[in-house]
Amino acid sequence: MLMRHKFRISMITVTFNCVNTVEQTIKSVLNQKSSDIEYIIVDGMSTDGTWEVINQYADRIDRIIHEPDTGIYDAMNKGIAASSGEIIGFINGDDWLDDETISTVIDSFDDGIDVLYGRIYVLKKDGSYEISEKESMEDIWYKMIPHPSVFVKRSCFSRWGFFDDRYLIAADYDLILRFYINNAKFLYNNQLTVYFREGGVSTTRTLESALEVREISNKYVRYCDDREKFQELIIRRFVNSIFDYICCDDSYGIRRRIENKFDHQLGDLCVFGAGYWGTRLLERLKINDIKCSRIVDNNESRIGEIIGDTVVYSPQILIHGKWDVIIATSSGFEGIKEQIRKYNNPLIRCYWLPEIDDDLYRLCV
Repeated sequence: MLMRHKFRISMITVTFNCVNTVEQTIKSVLNQKSSDIEYIIVDGMSTDGTWEVINQYADRIDRIIHEPDTGIYDAMNKGIAASSGEIIGFINGDDWLDDETISTVIDSFDDGIDVLYGRIYVLKKDGSYEISEKESMEDIWYKMIPHPSVFVKRSCFSRWGFFDDRYLIAADYDLILRFYINNAKFLYNNQLTVYFREGGVSTTRTLESALEVREISNKYVRYCDDREKFQELIIRRFVNSIFDYICCDDSYGIRRRIENKFDHQLGDLCVFGAGYWGTRLLERLKINDIKCSRIVDNNESRIGEIIGDTVVYSPQILIHGKWDVIIATSSGFEGIKEQIRKYNNPLIRCYWLPEIDDDLYRLCV
């Protein structure tokens, strides 16, 4: 029987001002059952007490780099350069490893595998967990695999390069796509588990992240066999990110933008679309004290549903009366606009949700 080669793992933690979570991260690495781990921490000159926490464990950490950096990927590149393991993984100062993570990585890797990835448990702000689904590598052209669970063979960095730190948020996506188009061998293992806290840079800077992801996808999609299909999916995912930005970010100022779009003369406001985005938009309107008179939907099975405190009606109600309509569907809005135009009601003003901001609309189209 052939013996599986036992790889040495280098774990890299990048930190900056994460004093409330970094100790859990460090302990999750130091408490792994496998002993063949090199642990490196790269701290970007934290000022909140993170550095002091790190130093409490200095005698158990193989190398600590404490110096300014230009961003998370610059710091990760420093960690790669300082490491010596055959397999490299990253666990940032907000996240933590399952007790069996490294054992699973060692048991799963062999000489034919370049990149291993698994599941992540996302700790939501309300304390609940969301488990990532298995992501197919066939979909890599428009979305990233669960990046906190990724472990990479050192030879990949030697052959195809480190993180491109010109990207401030999505350089990990660029890296994985670069490996993929060069025929790196990927393996998914659902026993490989990493815990990830919601609220990192990719979730707090939604719009910037979406722009980087779109740029990276468009850069590599030419290598795809079904370019037309995936370009459509890239657009759809970007539009969904715009919707997420509008419906999530309290700093976006949705009230001011809606009022400006309708010249501060809001009539009866109607949301067209009772699905996921219509529901999210209603929540955001309520938070901002914007009264929504009606929600309508073309899906007859939804008619009569109550979303929040708003009843879903047929769009036929728009034939009469003065209505200000916001279309809350991420696709098919052109058809809905044409449908509303055929009602021949001159008192309707209708906009697709991204149209409430001219700059966002230009990005979408």
